[in-house]
Amino acid sequence: MLKPEKPSEEKLRIALFGAGKMALHHAGAIGLQENAMLVGVADPAADPAVLRETLPMDVPVFPDAEVLLKNIEPDVVHICTPPGTHSALASLALSHGAHVYVEKPFALTSLEAGEVLSLAKGAGRKVCAGHQLLFESPALRSEELMKVLGKPVYIESYFSFRPVRRSQDGRRTISPLEQLVDILPHPIYLLLHFMKGNHPGVEDVPVETLALEVKATGLVRGLFQCGDVAGNLVVTLEGRPVESYLRVVGTNGCLMADFVRGTVMALPGPGTSGISKVINPYSQSWQTVTKTTRALSARLFNKQKSYPGLAEILRAFYGSIRTGAPSPVSHQSIMETVAICEETYQKLKRAEAEESVKAEVSLKRLESNLSTVDSTRGGVLVTGGTGLLGKVVAAKLRNRKFFTRVVSRKIPPESERIPGVEYVAVDLAEEIPPDLLDKINLVVHCAAETAG
Repeated sequence: MLKPEKPSEEKLRIALFGAGKMALHHAGAIGLQENAMLVGVADPAADPAVLRETLPMDVPVFPDAEVLLKNIEPDVVHICTPPGTHSALASLALSHGAHVYVEKPFALTSLEAGEVLSLAKGAGRKVCAGHQLLFESPALRSEELMKVLGKPVYIESYFSFRPVRRSQDGRRTISPLEQLVDILPHPIYLLLHFMKGNHPGVEDVPVETLALEVKATGLVRGLFQCGDVAGNLVVTLEGRPVESYLRVVGTNGCLMADFVRGTVMALPGPGTSGISKVINPYSQSWQTVTKTTRALSARLFNKQKSYPGLAEILRAFYGSIRTGAPSPVSHQSIMETVAICEETYQKLKRAEAEESVKAEVSLKRLESNLSTVDSTRGGVLVTGGTGLLGKVVAAKLRNRKFFTRVVSRKIPPESERIPGVEYVAVDLAEEIPPDLLDKINLVVHCAAETAG
């Protein structure tokens, strides 16, 4: 069903699929747009009473995406649901004549991404992926500086971050590797964009993957080539400090875009003369101090009104719908990003499976050397037994021959289990099964709600 284009004086009607934390960031960013308004939210697990605290009172909340589409017929749908649902929900929205904005990762496979983009093309609808880092000030400033750096030679994209325990929707625990998969598109599309942009003749040249290495501990390293431009990708869960930067080296200088501090350090010029070699370190140090101080002051005194880059990419996307201009994120960029992410996902799955087999063998070996449980002492149930304190408590109890049962929302992988301890997956916020307390004489409560 192809809808007629919206008259320029009418606001675009926007709907959200998903009502988690990221969706609420979208709601805030939509509220900053002069030519758009939020008209509905769909989420089967949403609590309308809770959403009323953050959403406008006149925005209805639906338990199902199809019900929303039939009742309010939005012009644009934002997909802010778990990654595995993105392609199906995007296709559903497109089939109802809506343009779609899809949070990262756009899709888990190239096949899914291609199907969504093909459907959008056939329906005459626009699609945008959540590549909002390209619309943050460090990326925009880097775009301007690229003009004076000469021909790009080397691009490096680096991302290290601290894992959190909860998913973006705030409703379930999330493993470190799940977070790695979720965050991967950001450093990848940044790398691809700057490898292919700002130098004629490279836009349509495919990016070749020369090497891609992953480790189950949360490390991704990749080497890429696009024409004469070399690219390097590093993403890590363990590297410290937490950083997100893009480094560009050209034939006439280099720059460093820091997405944590919101700064760009540039050293234009060939830097081959003696005076340049002396001055450049001082210039870099001066820029680091002054620009970091300026960026920090701006954050302290000018409160961020929206998730960084989100309001800006939405403004560009809505503008493209109004004017008929190309979407701010091209189909080619989406496909190339998804392709690299997909290859990385597959390697991560294999690495995780291999580590799991090794951990299982090690766990069984350690358990075979344990003393048997003393049934006369009774059993102990440890809540929060996968946390920092809970692990120590469970280990001490089992070493003293207590039958020990650990309860957590999710069964931990073999590499994180205490030998000889029984694990049961139960959410303490829900109804507890009666057999959870079988053989149990004592409960040690170590569970706690944590954030950040």
